Amino acid sequence: MNMDMEQSQTQNNLDRPIELNEFLALDLPQKESYWGDGLLEPSSISVIGGGSKIGKTIFAFNLGLSLAQGSPFLGFPINSPVKVLIIQQEVRDCSVQKRLKLMLANRKIPSDAFYYKGMGGLKLDTDTGIRQLHGWVKTLRPQVLILDPLYKFHNQNENSAQEMLRIVDALDNLRRMYGLSIVFIHHHRKPQQGEQFGAQQLRGSSVLFDYGDSYITLNYHKKGQDLLRVDFKLRNAESPPSLFIKRNSELWYEVVGGVGQKKIGVGVIVEAVKSLGGRASQKEVTEEVSKKQGVSEATVRRQIQEAIKLRAVIKEQSGKHTQAYLKLPDVKTDVSQMS
Repeated sequence: MNMDMEQSQTQNNLDRPIELNEFLALDLPQKESYWGDGLLEPSSISVIGGGSKIGKTIFAFNLGLSLAQGSPFLGFPINSPVKVLIIQQEVRDCSVQKRLKLMLANRKIPSDAFYYKGMGGLKLDTDTGIRQLHGWVKTLRPQVLILDPLYKFHNQNENSAQEMLRIVDALDNLRRMYGLSIVFIHHHRKPQQGEQFGAQQLRGSSVLFDYGDSYITLNYHKKGQDLLRVDFKLRNAESPPSLFIKRNSELWYEVVGGVGQKKIGVGVIVEAVKSLGGRASQKEVTEEVSKKQGVSEATVRRQIQEAIKLRAVIKEQSGKHTQAYLKLPDVKTDVSQMS
């Protein structure tokens, strides 16, 4: 076996039925989640789902690069760099290269932290494909493996529980053997009227819904718009609230608000500046309002811009790349009319 020492010790302890108190006394390793609280844990299975051409591949690369860099993604922390291998079998390599260059225009990824395998015929339902994948994982030793998209890695009937179990078992064996976290990208089925957002939209057998430890699903907020809704379903932690995200010019997804999120008025910005002494950095005001009001920083920033536009607060900034400050205008503002 190629398990690490901790996994091997745990397996030795649990290779037989043990009495409750003996189990509770075991020193089982508790590893910190790679991304957020339970969004992507060590030795786990995560599923990213969405409709055709919604941006799942770009989302997967955003996540993989953030893991390799050790930088937050969608506001959820990644506390240290994580070694990633992504195998992508749907988009042409030249297109992937172009997208990666754009994503990395203002970012640097540590060497030996991110590996890419492009267009090919790797299949998880063949002995040859399994041996090849095991060889890559054994050699590179990634902590996270991303497979995009799942249907390109097998020739089984997705609606057959028995046939999909072959794929699930192959992934499970890989995960257990190397202590590997596996993320696979999967398509949604054709939407049904009145259907709820979430992992139940995944195409194929319910085996795929039952199998994962975390599910991240992407849907268009409204038809014809580029604003996406992200929903989360976690097995081992509390599921975060749903988010609205949008892609910027460098192909990075950014949070623009929360679904059903509390709204704030311009008056809240004015009161925050006042409570901070009448003049404070925009960063201080953003953090203060976000913490007290329980809203995203993106929501606060939008209201700050509205407050500046209405001259409820004055923005001071000596240069484009210097810190911005907010202060109260000389004339007293009627806050009651801005709520």
